[in-house]
Amino acid sequence: MASVKKKKITSDTMTDLQIDTQQLNVSSKAKLRGRKGGLALLPTMSLDILFEIFGALHPKDLLNLSRTSKTFRELLMQKSKAFLWRAARSQVPGDFPDCPPDLSEPQYARLAFDTYCYGCDKRVHKAIWQFRVRFCPKCQKDSQCMSRDRDLPSLGIQVPNNAILPAYRVGSSERYEEAFLRSQFDALSAQLEEVPSSDMDAFLENRRNATREVQEHAAMCEQWVTSISNARHEERAGHREKRMEAIRSWMVKEGWQPEVDYFGWHNISDHRSIKDPKPLTDKIWGNVRPLLIEHMSAMRNLRIELTVRSPRRNVLFDIWTAFLADPSLPSNISTDVLPHAIDVARFKPFDEIIKSPEGTVVNRDSFSAAFDELPELITAWRQSVDDKIVSALESAPEVPPVIDPLRLATSGFFCARRRCGAMLFHSDLVAHKCSVQYPDTPKKPSIQERIEWSVYDDFGARPWSLEFIAPRSYISQVEGLVRLCGLDPQTATIDDMDKLDAMFCCRINNGPFLIAMNWRTAMSSLKHGRQTAQFQLLEGEDYASAKDSK
Repeated sequence: MASVKKKKITSDTMTDLQIDTQQLNVSSKAKLRGRKGGLALLPTMSLDILFEIFGALHPKDLLNLSRTSKTFRELLMQKSKAFLWRAARSQVPGDFPDCPPDLSEPQYARLAFDTYCYGCDKRVHKAIWQFRVRFCPKCQKDSQCMSRDRDLPSLGIQVPNNAILPAYRVGSSERYEEAFLRSQFDALSAQLEEVPSSDMDAFLENRRNATREVQEHAAMCEQWVTSISNARHEERAGHREKRMEAIRSWMVKEGWQPEVDYFGWHNISDHRSIKDPKPLTDKIWGNVRPLLIEHMSAMRNLRIELTVRSPRRNVLFDIWTAFLADPSLPSNISTDVLPHAIDVARFKPFDEIIKSPEGTVVNRDSFSAAFDELPELITAWRQSVDDKIVSALESAPEVPPVIDPLRLATSGFFCARRRCGAMLFHSDLVAHKCSVQYPDTPKKPSIQERIEWSVYDDFGARPWSLEFIAPRSYISQVEGLVRLCGLDPQTATIDDMDKLDAMFCCRINNGPFLIAMNWRTAMSSLKHGRQTAQFQLLEGEDYASAKDSK
């Protein structure tokens, strides 16, 4: 970054600056608003002191000061005070170009350092140096502010517009168009009508020279903006590097080196509290330290899951797979459906083995004692699953008051998972594959989600869940089917309907063709929009014919 030149303002340079100092005095009886001190005393100071202060300010500060009161505005906007703005401009870092002849010093300061659109006062951070304005994206599209070359009327001369008017490129670097300030174009058009033909060549030559000077000055300004941006980027990068090194040293001292080695510093340092470019002051460190401890604790948990517990889960998965393949299961395990390996891993004896301290050796023999408790654990798991199903039924609307809702023919479930949609009863539901399916990994998972999904990935499943199961979605239609069979939906069980072995027929899309189906298939078809009124109970020869065709 280029050195900053400071212009000293002496009393000799002010001999011609006569001003009524009474304009700057504030009555002692006047009440000063705001915080005591600060800029409140500026109007009471002598001109020598004021000018010395003004010359040490940044142009942006002078702009703000000129807007604080009418007195300061009248003082700073005088042409004779241009030296104050030039002195302030010398405080600007980098090779900031001199003020162009077509702008006053305050206008140049506003263009370079103010951040408001000239059209609508919205905030905008980029100046259009060629036009000496700032326009927000909306005003750039306004034809009253800027117009593309193809949208402008002809000036009636054989000279391209960009030769006699400053042009600004809009669009991408590969495909761009040239735009012009509409007020400049209209002014030039009016001037051309008044220029005699004998003076036209000289006029156009002057326009070429003026346009060239504006474009060259705009290029210098853009180069200065780029240099300032690069300097700031390097400064921020330096602060960030120092901050990251300090935090890394702290992590090593606090015992987080295993996490740094496993995940790599690049991944660890991606945390916003680490990569923030602000210098790490004592106050900031006091706020950041608890966040980093929380972050590194989560990273440690993830590392342990991936390097310690995952291999142990793989051992259990292999043991459980072999256990299920053994045709001679223990006689004391009395259940029609066994849990998935991931549910077994959540049983307390197995969970304690998997989560034993990092240095503990875990192999196949480590799970022997836990397997001895398996009959009781499976019974408890199955009871928990049944309780969840009953709870889901009780929370659904129109639940009939029965003692055992799981045996009711109306206690059907539909799988809401896409590409499935199966109709399920109690026993089918417990073993249904979608009850252990887990959703896709989030695009940007949190550390906790990464821990959860690492467990799911180890077993290829997640713990048994009703998340994708919709209980009694079509209970009123199901009750209608049961009534067609002459049974009471309040008491008819699944076994009752199976023994009855009823057959129904239904029209396909209300057309002339009929399709025969048993009661389970009829219930499943309700999910596809069929209503109970569309079904007819088959009897006699129709029933026999339908059974024979099946």
